[in-house]
Amino acid sequence: MSKHIPESQMGVPMPWRVGSTVSEARRSFLADYASGVPLDALLSAYDIKKSAAYELLKRAREMSMDDATAVKSRAPHRRPSALNDDVVERIIELKRKFPKWGPKKLVGLYAERFHERPPSTGSINHVLRARGLTRINRRHIPRPVEPLLTRPTQPNDVWATDHKGKMKAFGVEPLTVIDLHSRYWLECRPFTDKSYKDTRAAFEKLFDDVGAPLVIRVDGGQPWRAVTAPHRLTQLSAWWIAVGIRVEAVSCPQHNGCIERLHGTMERDMNESASDVRLHFEEHRRLYNEVRPHEALHMVTPSSMYRKSPRRAIERVFDPSVIGCDESRPVQANGRISWKGEELMISQALVGRRVGLRRRSLRLWSVHYFELELGSITGAGFVPGYPGFPACP
Repeated sequence: MSKHIPESQMGVPMPWRVGSTVSEARRSFLADYASGVPLDALLSAYDIKKSAAYELLKRAREMSMDDATAVKSRAPHRRPSALNDDVVERIIELKRKFPKWGPKKLVGLYAERFHERPPSTGSINHVLRARGLTRINRRHIPRPVEPLLTRPTQPNDVWATDHKGKMKAFGVEPLTVIDLHSRYWLECRPFTDKSYKDTRAAFEKLFDDVGAPLVIRVDGGQPWRAVTAPHRLTQLSAWWIAVGIRVEAVSCPQHNGCIERLHGTMERDMNESASDVRLHFEEHRRLYNEVRPHEALHMVTPSSMYRKSPRRAIERVFDPSVIGCDESRPVQANGRISWKGEELMISQALVGRRVGLRRRSLRLWSVHYFELELGSITGAGFVPGYPGFPACP
């Protein structure tokens, strides 16, 4: 017996991993075999199968000692599920074209662009990470509990609107409008201020183009809501009510999350070097509506979900009898109405419009503007109502 196998170890299993290293055990095996030790004895001593011994001897004949005894990776040379080079190049092409889109968006875009089953989100994420084309996800911030808000069931049930904060690069405060059911971005118009006149003109054009919604959701700022007016009416919200649109106000930006998320996308994707701001906004809106898959829509585009509204924005004729009122009064240029020889301040937002009065008791009358009860007339004059906003968590 060779000196490499002491008598005390004969018949005692010594697998590759027992001793120092597998590579050294293999060298010892080859040395013993070269010195004339029978193969059956070596198989028992090293606790290996005959196929492993034959494979080692074959490698020793075909390559150097270091290569023959080295430990090889057991990983397969090819994975059947691996993406082929063409698919990887397509993923990289899409990412370079839309560098700020993540794997979920690219999955939907891949299927639409190349008309074949797309790779999974995880596969695309792996490709992007391997090439340094992605970034670490931001910390998830839980969404606060929403107040009782209208849930849209079809396009044009609820629109959300806001004036985005001033964009320093362009010097504008864009008016943005989005349909909450389809997530269709309806309007993005660059304004230099938040005037009633310009905002109304923009909505008149929008109503002419796509029709009117049932509800418009806004926050508590101008020109949507006034701090001291009854029901926080402004000229704009009074006009919306006159055309049959219900105004739904929230107290926290998080409660109008879709429009805030849209503003975040604008801030991230806008090209500050654009020469024509209006055309730049329109191109960005086209990409958002027609190209960019939306996660809330199961990765289809907003344009595939949106339909124009059949409702027209036609101002209603104020009829006090329809809302159960006994009388009506015009609101004068100073925001007041004449009542029993006195002038009572109602609201500057209703100048040129009419309000209805309903008798509640001998000395108590309620004041109404269409479906809204604005307040009461008592012996002390007009007492406005100020419905509160829902609490912000």
